[in-house]
Order: sequence, then C-alpha cells, then structure tokens
Amino acid sequence: MTTRSGIGYPSSLKGRITMMFVVLAVLMEGLLLFYWMRILGPRLEAGVESSIRSLAQSQSLALAAQLSGSDVDQNQIVRFMDHMLLLKDPATQTPLVLAVKLEMDYDAVDAEPGSLDLVRRAAAGTDYQIRGYAAEVPIFSRETRELLGIATFYGSKAFLQKVKRDVTIGFFWGIVCILLLLFLSWWIVILLLRPLNTLANTLRRSGGDVQESLPQLKGVVSEEIWLVKTALDELFCRIGDYTSDLASLNVILATQQETSLDAILVLDRNGRRLLCNRRFSEMWSMPKDTEVSKVDGQDLDLVLERIKKPDPFKAQILHLHAHPEKKSHGELVLADGRIIDHYSSPMLDPDRNHLGRVWYFRDITQRKQMQKGLEMFRFTIDNAPDAVFWMDGEGRFTYVNEQACRSLGYTRNELEKLYLWDIDPVYPREKHFNDWEQFRKGIPIENKQIETLHKRKDNSIFPTDVVSRQMWFDDTPLHVSFVRDISERKQAEDELRQLRNYLSNIIDSMPSVLVGVDSQGRVTHWNRQAEQVTGISSDQAVKKPLDTVFAQLKGKMEDLRTSIRDRRVVSSSKVSRKVDQDIRYEDITIFPLMTNGVEGAVIRVDDVTEHVHMEEMMIQSEKMLSVGGLAAGMAHEINNPLAAMLQTANVLGNRLTTSFHIPANQRAADAAGITLEGIEHFMEARGIHRMLNAITTSGLRVAEIVNNMLSFARKGDEDPSSTSHHLNELLDKTLELAATDYDLKKQYDFKKIKIIKQYADNLPGVPCQATKIQQVFLNIFGNGAQAMQSEGIESPQFIISTYVDSTGNKACVEIEDNGPGMDETTRKKIFDPFFTTKPQGVGTGLGLSVSYFIITENHGGEMIVESQPGAGAKFIIRLPMSPVQS
Repeated sequence: MTTRSGIGYPSSLKGRITMMFVVLAVLMEGLLLFYWMRILGPRLEAGVESSIRSLAQSQSLALAAQLSGSDVDQNQIVRFMDHMLLLKDPATQTPLVLAVKLEMDYDAVDAEPGSLDLVRRAAAGTDYQIRGYAAEVPIFSRETRELLGIATFYGSKAFLQKVKRDVTIGFFWGIVCILLLLFLSWWIVILLLRPLNTLANTLRRSGGDVQESLPQLKGVVSEEIWLVKTALDELFCRIGDYTSDLASLNVILATQQETSLDAILVLDRNGRRLLCNRRFSEMWSMPKDTEVSKVDGQDLDLVLERIKKPDPFKAQILHLHAHPEKKSHGELVLADGRIIDHYSSPMLDPDRNHLGRVWYFRDITQRKQMQKGLEMFRFTIDNAPDAVFWMDGEGRFTYVNEQACRSLGYTRNELEKLYLWDIDPVYPREKHFNDWEQFRKGIPIENKQIETLHKRKDNSIFPTDVVSRQMWFDDTPLHVSFVRDISERKQAEDELRQLRNYLSNIIDSMPSVLVGVDSQGRVTHWNRQAEQVTGISSDQAVKKPLDTVFAQLKGKMEDLRTSIRDRRVVSSSKVSRKVDQDIRYEDITIFPLMTNGVEGAVIRVDDVTEHVHMEEMMIQSEKMLSVGGLAAGMAHEINNPLAAMLQTANVLGNRLTTSFHIPANQRAADAAGITLEGIEHFMEARGIHRMLNAITTSGLRVAEIVNNMLSFARKGDEDPSSTSHHLNELLDKTLELAATDYDLKKQYDFKKIKIIKQYADNLPGVPCQATKIQQVFLNIFGNGAQAMQSEGIESPQFIISTYVDSTGNKACVEIEDNGPGMDETTRKKIFDPFFTTKPQGVGTGLGLSVSYFIITENHGGEMIVESQPGAGAKFIIRLPMSPVQS
C-alpha cells in the first residue's frame, strides 16, 4: 500500500475514495439545481400564472353579467370586486387576487363616464404591479357580445415565493446532510484501512518473513516415567526375592492401570500412597511428586478441598481407617460441579493380613447429565399438553404419555395393549400397513397432519388434531404421533363462524354499499349491495384492485390513500353519476382501519338521490311559498285602488240620477242653473249609466279574480278531514286562475283553449285542502296547455269530467286534452321528481311529482295518466269521499 508521503494524499486509496464522494455530492447538487432552475421552477411559475388567468376568465364572466344590465350600480360592482379580493390561497393564507382594475368603454355601458374606472386592492399600499401577475381580460356583453371594457387582474406570487423559499431551505439542508454523510463515509474508510496499514507496516519491518514472528512450541518432558520407576524400584527392593514372573505381572498391571478409564490410587497399610495412575492425577489436579499422607496429615487437604462437601467423605475415610476390612462405595460432588463415583476395597494377603487399600474413581458427570436429561425429557413428555403415542409396525402402542391416558380414560398398561384403530375407528388399517411397508423399504414418507375423531374408554367421541411421523431410532423403525384435543378450538371456530355469518348477514342486509380494502387498495370484503350495484359477485371482486371492479370509485383512490395514511375519515357528499338516463346522487365515506395492526379501510356508499330530490322539492316549495306571498301582496295592493274605483263609480251613479232624490244633488243643480231631469236625459242619451254599470261589473270581476288569487296563495293549514269542498267549484276557480296565465308566461293564451265541462250534478263535497287540490289542477292545466301550444294544436281543448265511481266511495276528476300525448317510457316516469320533457330552464320537473304526492300522500287518493303518442293525455284523480286518517 502506498503511503501518504510516497505519492501524496489525493493519490492514496483514502484520498481517491474521498474525492469520489465529493464529486458525487457536487454532481447530485448540480443536477438538482439545474432541474429546479431550468425545468421545475419555470413550469411551476407558468402553472401559477395559468391558474390566475383561469380565475380571471371565470370572474370576468360574472363581472360581465353585472355590467350587461340596463342600469349598472357602481356600489354593486365595487362589492363584487371586493368579494374577489377575499379569495385566499390555502397554502399561504394570502389573497389570490391582489388587485382588480377596470377600464370601461362608456359608449357601451349605461353609466356615467369615469364612474366605473375602478381599482380595488387587497391591502392598502400593496405594490400589486410588482408582486402580482397581470392578466388582462376583455369583458363582453352577454346579449350583444359588444366589448364593454378591460379588466386587469393582478394575481399573487406569494405561493411561488413560498415554494422557492422551501426549495432553497431544502437545498441548504441537503448540502448539510451530504457533507455529514461524506464525513462519516471518510471516517469509516479510515477505520477500515487502519488495520491494513498496521499489517503492512509489520510485514515491511520484518522483511516479509511472517514465520519469524510466530511463537515456537516447546515440549514438556513428563515425569510420569520417573515416578513409575521410583515406585517399581521400591517395590523391587521389598520383593527382591520374587521371581521374574511376578515382575512381568507388575508390568502388566502398571500398563493396565495407566490405560484404565478409572482413576486408581493404591495406599499401604499406613495410608501412604504406593502408586496412582495418570488419570488420578488429572482428575484431582495433583502434582506428580505429592504423596497422600496419613489420615491426620495436612496433605489430605489437597483432596478434600476439591470436594463440595468434604466432611462426609473425611468421616468415611476415618471409618475405613478404623475398619480396614470394609469396602466403600459412593458419589462425590466436586466444587467445580463434576460428579465422581468412588469405590474402595482392602488389599489382603492369603493370610488375610491387611496390606493396604485400593481406590477407584470414575467421572460420571456426563452420565449423570444424560440421565438427568433423559429424566427431564421423560418428565416433559409425560406432562406435555398433547398426547404422545409410539407405535410399532402392527399399529400397537409401545409408549404413551400421561396426557394420552387422561384424554382417553385408560391406564398406561391398558393403552399399551391396544392398537391404533381401537381409539381411531375411522382410520383405515390398510393405509397404516402400506405406509409402514414403504417406510421400511426406504421410501420417504412426509409428515402428516390430519383432523380425526378419537374414542374414549367410555365410547365418547371428541375431535383431535394429529401430527404423525415415521423415523428410525438406531436400527429400530418407530411411528410417533402427537395428538391434541381440539374440542375447545372447534367450539370456538363454530362460534366464530356463527359470529362471522351473523356479521356478514348484518352487512349484507344494509342498504349501503360496503367495501373493505387493504392498504394496497385490493378488495377484502364485498357486501350484497355492492354486488347489486356493480353486477360483480363477491368471489370475483375479492383480492382485485378496487378501481378495476368498482369503476364509480376510481376517482376516489387518492382519498382512500389519504384516509389510510392520515388515519382519518374522508367523506364526499352528493357525488353524482349517470345511470342509464337518470342522475343518481351518492354519499361516499371512507373509514380507516386502525386496530390490531390492520391497515386498510372500509368504504361506504349511500344512495341519497331521494334525499337530494326531497331537499330540492323543499327548496322549490319555499320558492312557491315566496311567489304565493308575492301574489298575495300584489292582490292586496290591487284591492285598495279597486275598492276606491268601485266606490267612486257607485257614488257617481247616485249623484247623476233622480231615482234617489238626494237634496244635495238638487241644490247643486239649482246653483248651476240646470235641472236633474236634463242631466239624466243627457246621460241616457250618451249611455253614461251603461258605462258606469260596465265599470262596476268589471271591477267586481277583478275583485273576484283577486279574491281567488288570495285564496290560492294562502297557506293551506286546514285539516282535510274536517273541511269539505266541491270539486266543481274548485275546478272553476282554477280555470279562472289559469285564464290569467297569458299575462305571466307570454307564451300562450289560455283563454283560447276550449273548455268542455262534463260536471256531475249534485256531486257531494270532498274532504280536502282546497289550495292543494287547486295546485294539482293548475299543474295539469299548465302542462297540457304548454304541450298543446308547443305542438301547434289548431283547436286546443280540455274535457273536464267529474263523477262518483262505481263503489260510491270516491269522487273522480278526469282532465283530458288533445295534445301530442306521450310514449310509454315517458308515461311511466311522468310522476318522478325532476323528470321533465321541457327544455332546460323552462321546467323544474316537480309540478306533477308534487301533485302526485298531494293526491296520494296528503289525501289518500289515486292519480294516474292514460296516454298514447298523438292521442292526447288523460289525467284521472280519485279522492275518497270520507275523511282519511293521516
């Protein structure tokens, strides 16, 4: 590795890596800055300016509507301009429009010159020409398309400035983070290269010879041979007269004790060590030259101090010293945890003389551990919560644990005499024998897990989950089964299944569409209403992306992700969609799932079309009430001058006639030099009395029409069950109202329509609300008249019939016209709310719907229509003649 002093830091590996990080950081920052300045920034600014121009276009249309009138109100224009200045950017809470400037052409606008050259600012002193986008929009008249003037809108740059400021801050923190990452990476490289530098320096100092740095192994010469030789020399000194056969025997014995797995210690009658093998020294970690002294010697502590509880063993040694003819056996637990099995026996000559004692020690720690492990395994198996069965090839149990006995009600001895099919009668014997034969032939058998039924000793049946495996133990094939009683689990599953079915039935019975989705937008639940709305079954929809199976919700995927991410409810009201030829309205609510770690959402879609229609009907009803109130006010205003006119005509007739002999008239005639007879002769000759009578008759006719309008406009609070009205009279009053429709609509003259009345004589009164019934009649007359006028019927006519039905319980009204009629599709929808065949802006589609509601719901009657194309239409109304309880 080249050092820093040889080539220089920039050329070293650390320098190159550091320079690489620097270049990458600078390159990334440069690319981001280039992308912002040349692509993203201009696009963002163009988008903001485009939004301002779109806003200006939409507002100029509304401003054009204000300036197209015949009398332009400056204050109203100012209020409209100030209203535009209240629009704020949701991100910065600053005005979207800083200022609005008007420059008008007063040749085209009905206003004083200079009165509408206005400038309105969002805040006093705002330099809108610098801080805003200028968007000039021409304003054209809505009727003549004539240029009325120029409106200049100054849009705010606050949003763009905020974005630029956020991007600048983002670049700053990006540079800081990259510098920190660069520093950490450089430091990690130094740490990684430091051991390599150390190794390289070591090799360089040693000239590359690593072997010289390795330690040399030195052998240690054992003294065991010398000890054996010393023991043998002492033995040979004592038995110098023994034969060579005895010497050979001693050699054999010495070799045997050295190769023995037991630690051997031989003591003389005085308790001194005669010999010990290598295993003894290793077991007790004793020096080779240490002798075991007498019982009361201090060297005994070298042995006793290694025993965990030395006092019992010391007492045993004293007891054997006092009784040298006895043998001993026991176990010792050492301080380091080892377990030693010991056995001692006296050495006696043929004459039974005590020569010493031989001790044997064996380390049984591993055996004890294995024995304890086996006991723990047996204890664990016997106390396991699952039943364990071992079987042979015949299907007979060779071992069962306690749980197996408890679950089946047998003792262990009883179970070990039974076969598999004694407790599992449904399991086929042939399958067991076939699997066993394949296993013995070496064919692999996979582990099996099945659910089956087991039979107890009392013949009761319970469900079980069985996991079985066939294996070899040494050379013995073995079949092991683990059996668990799943009665509680089955019961819980049944309860869970019932609960799931119960909840599923509740969800499926709801009139709302309920769709469950996971965090990826895949369908997890699909109720019956969703199937009916989409025509897609639950099996087809589950696990599919929501936007592919529910096209109506494709535009709500972003709301779905927002709800899951922010864990909040997202709702949309009155979302419209077209179904065939109808417009339906829906409330869409997205509920996030936020419990037990489950991520997803539930989407609820409610059809609120009827609710929306009801709201619009209420709005229309309020409008009708307002119109009724206006008509009532106008009627009252007409009544006042009408009363004065009638009274004046009456007084004028009284004063210009001699029939009443009023003294004041005579005095006035005498003063004027004329006679009352001459005046009356003049009035008869000129027809003045006939004119006064015509004025009175016409005034009374107007008064009757006004009273009829007041009666119709008055709110119907009367109880239909307590007030009866004659349908013939209500029809006549309604016809009188309809006859004035020309003055209101300017589209047709109702008076030109021929009315054919076929009223029943002596038709009894019907309990009803007169104003509401008149409203029904007026809606039918109005629709029929408009239909006949729009089709250009030359001799339009209505045939109005009243009669009592065959049961004598209902009064019937038939209104038939000779208009264009209607097809079957139109006839079926004629009473639907907001259904109309008229052009947009002419009809609301509520007239006949409200009429149908009044007849069927308010009065308990019937209302039907009979019609064919080109054959006119006949509306039939049946009202009960006895009060109906609402």
